[in-house]
Amino acid sequence: EEARWHHHDLVIQCAPTSVARIIVPRALDAGAIVVDASSAYRDDPAVPLVVPEVNGHLLDADPRLIASPNCSTILLVTALH
Repeated sequence: EEARWHHHDLVIQCAPTSVARIIVPRALDAGAIVVDASSAYRDDPAVPLVVPEVNGHLLDADPRLIASPNCSTILLVTALH
């Protein structure tokens, strides 16, 4: 099972939080960059929470794990920006 992650450079994870907590570490351990759309890592201060139009500069640090806000937050912060 672990070997399948070694074939991916980028993983966009849209599963529920309980699944994300299993999948994301496996993909990271295999060397993939992960964009997580669940709420699993949104509150982690070590993981950038990115809306590209607002704070896309956080990607300049080349993070391996990127959290995505929920859809209503993305629209709200984009409009406020």
